[in-house]
Amino acid sequence: MSHPNFEHIFGSVYVVRTQAGFKQATRHYLKGATDVDHCCGYPTSYPSVVSFDHRYDGGGYALTARCEHLTLVKAKLEKH
Repeated sequence: MSHPNFEHIFGSVYVVRTQAGFKQATRHYLKGATDVDHCCGYPTSYPSVVSFDHRYDGGGYALTARCEHLTLVKAKLEKH
């Protein structure tokens, strides 16, 4: 069974399985916005949970991605 490269969980939270999935999730989150020059942060391992933040930084809009490996997130959730 094949999995999609990314899955939208809610709001600005995604699960990405590949670098291509990260790029697809970024485009999905921005919904065609063209005012973002670059993204700060990216997954260093996959699959990852990614949370995007898009805000004005004084000179334009910046996109920040906070990323954590899926197994680390799962372990943290299982503690609660």
